[in-house]
Amino acid sequence: MNVGPKIMGNLRCLSLALAVAATVITISEQAAADETTDVTSAVQVTAAMAEPALAGSCTEVRFELVNDGREDLQVLGLDAGITSRSRLVAKIGTGDTVTLESVSIPAGETIDFSRSRWFEFCGLTTTLQSGDSFVADLRIVGGTTPFSVHVH
Repeated sequence: MNVGPKIMGNLRCLSLALAVAATVITISEQAAADETTDVTSAVQVTAAMAEPALAGSCTEVRFELVNDGREDLQVLGLDAGITSRSRLVAKIGTGDTVTLESVSIPAGETIDFSRSRWFEFCGLTTTLQSGDSFVADLRIVGGTTPFSVHVH
């Protein structure tokens, strides 16, 4: 088959355009893979509340956690300046509880930390009364998310 010079020129231009497009796609995919994802931006804490309690005693902190991200999250703990220690508690069976080291929140899921699992703050450094509020920091793999907790 005999191809004229004009068609050969067009084929060369088309080949060059395809090579450039493939290079651009490869570079953009590598850049996207190199970006660090801020997992804390995918976390929403709603309806956060604690029970009134005396200084030195314990209170339960309950809330809903929404993972709006595309990746699963690993919750490691909850910190606040009003407590000397905290733990993640899960209810197992009738009245029995166990302390968990962490809990996984699947991508796109909402987890309720108010019924079958919650955080317990013990060794309160101040008395918590109805109407008070304080800031807690949710520790997850990759960062922390501060949120306000209301005492009811």
